Amino acid sequence: MVAMCSMVLMFGIDFSVAGATKKNWKSKSARKFGQSGNSVTKMALPSQRLKNTIVTQNFLSAVPRAKFISGKYQRYGASIPWANVVRKDMLDRDWHVFRAKKSGLPKRLRWKGLRPAGKAMVRPGQSAAVEITYRLLEDHRDVFEIEDPSTEFVVRETVYDSRGQLHVLMQQYYREIPVLGGELNSHIDGLGVYALNASYHSLSEINVATSPTLSSNEAIEIVMRGIGRVVNLPKSIKKLLDYKGPETTLFLWNRDNKPARLAWRVLLRPQVHERRVFYVDAHNGEIIHQYLDSPSEGSLQAKATDLNGQEKILEVYKQDDIFFMADFTRPIYDADRSGFGGLPKGSLLTMDLQGRDLARGVDFFIASSEDNAWEDAIAVSAHANMGRVFEFFYNRFGRKGIDGDGDTIISLIHVTDQGESMANAYWNGRFIAYGDGGDALKPLAGSLDVAAHEFSHGLIERTVNLEYQFQSGALNESIADVFGVLIDDEDWLVGEDVVSLDYFPSGALRSMADPHNGGNSDDFFWQPSHMSEYVDLDIDQDNGGVHVNSGIPNKAAYLLAESLGREKLGQIYYRVLDSRYLNATSGFTDMRLAVLQAIVDLYGEDTEEFVSAEMAFDKVGITGDDELVGVEPEVLPAIKGEEWVAVVNAENSDTSLYLVRPNLQGSDDIVQLTKTQVFDETGNAITISGDGSYLFFVDESNFIRGINIDGSNEEILSNEGDWSSISLSPDGTKLAATSVFEDSTIFIFDLVNPEKSIEMKLYNPTTQDGIQSKTVLFADALDWDISGRYLVYDAYNAVRASDENSGYWDIAMLDVENRLIFSLFAALPEGVHMGNPSFAQTNPRYLEFDFHDASSEQYALGVADLFENEVGILLDTDASFSFPRFSVDDNHIVFETFKDKRYRVYQLPMAENRLAAVEAPKPFLEDAQSATWFAIGSRPDVETAVEERFLNQLPSQLSLEQNFPNPFNANTQITYKIPVKTFIDLKVYDVLGQEIITLFNGSQLPGEYKVEWDGRSKNGEVVATGTYLYVITSENREQGLIQEVRKMVLLR
Repeated sequence: MVAMCSMVLMFGIDFSVAGATKKNWKSKSARKFGQSGNSVTKMALPSQRLKNTIVTQNFLSAVPRAKFISGKYQRYGASIPWANVVRKDMLDRDWHVFRAKKSGLPKRLRWKGLRPAGKAMVRPGQSAAVEITYRLLEDHRDVFEIEDPSTEFVVRETVYDSRGQLHVLMQQYYREIPVLGGELNSHIDGLGVYALNASYHSLSEINVATSPTLSSNEAIEIVMRGIGRVVNLPKSIKKLLDYKGPETTLFLWNRDNKPARLAWRVLLRPQVHERRVFYVDAHNGEIIHQYLDSPSEGSLQAKATDLNGQEKILEVYKQDDIFFMADFTRPIYDADRSGFGGLPKGSLLTMDLQGRDLARGVDFFIASSEDNAWEDAIAVSAHANMGRVFEFFYNRFGRKGIDGDGDTIISLIHVTDQGESMANAYWNGRFIAYGDGGDALKPLAGSLDVAAHEFSHGLIERTVNLEYQFQSGALNESIADVFGVLIDDEDWLVGEDVVSLDYFPSGALRSMADPHNGGNSDDFFWQPSHMSEYVDLDIDQDNGGVHVNSGIPNKAAYLLAESLGREKLGQIYYRVLDSRYLNATSGFTDMRLAVLQAIVDLYGEDTEEFVSAEMAFDKVGITGDDELVGVEPEVLPAIKGEEWVAVVNAENSDTSLYLVRPNLQGSDDIVQLTKTQVFDETGNAITISGDGSYLFFVDESNFIRGINIDGSNEEILSNEGDWSSISLSPDGTKLAATSVFEDSTIFIFDLVNPEKSIEMKLYNPTTQDGIQSKTVLFADALDWDISGRYLVYDAYNAVRASDENSGYWDIAMLDVENRLIFSLFAALPEGVHMGNPSFAQTNPRYLEFDFHDASSEQYALGVADLFENEVGILLDTDASFSFPRFSVDDNHIVFETFKDKRYRVYQLPMAENRLAAVEAPKPFLEDAQSATWFAIGSRPDVETAVEERFLNQLPSQLSLEQNFPNPFNANTQITYKIPVKTFIDLKVYDVLGQEIITLFNGSQLPGEYKVEWDGRSKNGEVVATGTYLYVITSENREQGLIQEVRKMVLLR
């Protein structure tokens, strides 16, 4: 029978028991084949004798639920890694804060409630916007890890977008040296800062000499020697390119987790169609990094053919009896401003290179005709298409050309490469160049979406300036594709008018609807459609995969448009650019967050548009591991009452049920609850009500039984004979169960309203198109969260294949009310299993589990912090399951081991953060298994528990804290502490001493209090911007009259 442990028994003598079997992953995966006869209609309700003890009131119904454990959880919970990655999300009282994984610095802020921008009637001016931004950084220097915002960040530009919203763009500096990639953009409406996106570095531990050893000319010479041949561009081309020669800028290089360095940034044009960027160490001359900064359609081969263009109406210009492809009819045309070649600014020019390289001595000609009969179909296509592209952006968004300021737009045709026809098109920072194609591509000027794509590269450069490398470069390509298919809106294909079917079987360069584009990963025209297919390339391979991995955000955009339509997709994506919601180095997750912010601005948060965007990015695996951080879960007080541990006997063939006191002193602390034999092929066959008054269990015949905690009124609730694991919700209203069959159903019995019982067929939420599908065969371990709404479970997933090792165990969570399933962890490496999950009893952020790595044969017990996305592996468990369970107060874990053919139960003292143990496991029981720690009693209400906590931390004197936030633009919170029961009067005054409002007036007990002020007077009127005083007065016998005063600033 269950026995006390001793050091002699545990470690000195081998009490091997014949017939004892180890529960491990293999035995856990064993299931009967055939059809389960179970049904939610075949469950008998407890009899009145047992039912009288059921806690029917939902004492947890009023407990606030954190967003992390909602249907949105999958977006960031799924990011819990297995490679020692720890998120450092921080949630302020007024902001959602998203942090960069590597640095932990804030990457994006969003005001709680996601209030749409642009709703205020009065907007701040540019100087006020700058001041507001600096105050935000100054007041939260500890959050941003900025020592002196006024010296570390300098305003580059203040920008009004098309909706009149103001955006402050800042550059980070280190000792007056700009920090590469150090950018911070704040977004401001009439209520203040509503969002912020940033990519910067902590400078506190950097010590770099800022006086360069090498001059800028020496850096240029190093680059020139390294690059080899550089074409000496003629003055005419330099004028066209607005390029005077190599350009240098001194930066602080602080990337790739390497020591910071002072570096020269050298921008060089080795030839007309190339623009290259180099970073040279300013002290030792090492070329740190380089990349090609000329967005293009990529190096593709094509077969040139005549264009089959339709008849177009062209806007041309006649001068001296010559007709030119110079469009002066657009609204941006300004005859008083000089543009390219002395022509008025705001023109749309189509220029002809006449089949030559962009090289020294080449002349540019505006495409022309003597009789206005245009025989060059390439020129016609280029000119007409650019006109349509301009009209789209101007009519839809009011965009005045590529730069937004009405500059001349130049299309350059008949461009060759080393004397050969160029199968390419590109934006080079000044104009759009088209080659005449080759074997695989027809002349690229014939494609409307290619023209829109290259125009969009220019638009991107002039707004968010995404670096043309790695994920930021792939986003650059993707956004350009999006506008390409929005303008050429007949389909979701890119370049379908210019490809040869001999090279592109799908008939297009790319497909946004199907990035695989009719091929597989070995084909050059294939793209990934999901993050699981992401191709990790070096910088010298397609600039890190800019044309390859753009298929993933392309698919997300397509899915969003399928839900909302093309019109809304265009509005959303243009808002992202126009509002600078991306930074130069932004990645795919940043794009998701930027799209969501744009949707909030345009349509609001609780909208179809917002949900559709979440789903679109979710479906391609851009789940936003830097996604919204919900309110930290409420920590509930532990259940107060007599504590016990329920266990199943493991001696010989006896599996009866026992109760054992946690502080076991002798045999009197061990009580047999029932002699009925418990099903012991799982560790999840017993479950106890939240108040500890009764218990359900699965017996050896696989019937479900109920019994009062005093051993009375034992009865069979289901005699189907098919049940395996069960779990009772804390409020006693729902029972979850699985069968012994290979059945993917979880049965949810509603013990109050049986007609609401459900049978939930499980599915694998991580299965993606194009990936070998996995199916959930069955579930085993079950456990409810404190609220009784969410059920965590483990499930066996397997591909139907001959390989018996193809299956794996994983943990997922079921939102019972909405019948939604979401994974809690990232895709597991091959051979890794997770199972037997169980929630903490006072804080649902903690989840314990069993872990197994087949490659190393490691069995371990772990705990996950679902709020911080951290995982702690506590200890190895001797190649067996541990079936861990938290104690009533979560300060211990009780678990089992199987060693030397014998089951033993241990107690493990836990650290405060629950991710580590503070001591070695303590032996608890011999010959026992399936331990569950509980208390017979009730949980104190939350308010009482809070009062007790405050009484234990009473202040020693009256204290009035600084309001937060300060300055504020809508609401602020005032905190004060009082040491004894006293009369409190809290008022707000203006600087003239006029009373504005009384926030509190009355007697209060000792403790800490928080009061909100919404910026209104006692008459309900909105008060003006300005400085206000808030005064607290305390009066009692012991201390007499005490008064404290503080200032606060209201900005509107």
